[in-house]
Amino acid sequence: TITIEYTIHPKINDKEGLYIHDGNYITHLEPNYARQLLPCFDEPSIRSIFNVTIKIPSNLTGISNMPTEKVTKENNSTEQTIKFQPTPPMCTYLLCICVGHFSFMRGITAANHPVNFYFLRGQEEGILELLQVATFSVDWMETYFKVPYELPVLQFLFYEGCFRGMENYGLIILEKSANSTFYMDSKVIMHETVHQWFGDLVEIKWWDSIWLNEGFAEFI
Repeated sequence: TITIEYTIHPKINDKEGLYIHDGNYITHLEPNYARQLLPCFDEPSIRSIFNVTIKIPSNLTGISNMPTEKVTKENNSTEQTIKFQPTPPMCTYLLCICVGHFSFMRGITAANHPVNFYFLRGQEEGILELLQVATFSVDWMETYFKVPYELPVLQFLFYEGCFRGMENYGLIILEKSANSTFYMDSKVIMHETVHQWFGDLVEIKWWDSIWLNEGFAEFI
């Protein structure tokens, strides 16, 4: 076992690696920004299992690719340590960790998979309709391709500080924009959901084949 101790600081103006937006912390690691977050072999052909644990203030919500395994309150319950379930082997650029003032709504697919839709507290308007699009998209993919969604939960974060759309495995991030419409947001949700199969479950060997991922997601 090799243990590496290191320190990183969130970026303020760039949406890459770990960055901060209005007191909320987001990661965006595609194509090769995972190396800014942690020591790793940051190439799409190499898959790793990630065991994520974070320590954050108790008034914030922490989410990652997998569901929470254990939460421990500390320092008179002002802090919490969140341990997430291990991920399946996956590409480094699909790892995601988000911490902020988030709430969520939950939907259930026809196959009884939970779908959690996170948003900034107090901004729940329109979320139920987008959640319905997300659950429909999972149902359609499973029905059409006969391949079940692999992870125990699919999560979305809909927030203005996010990258426009990113298919992190199990935790899709979507940009909330004042110029967007329900149609535009729905299209991004469906596109990124398709990537959970074409791009996450099955991955390219190198970036010169990224058109395959995007082609399937756009066509389907």
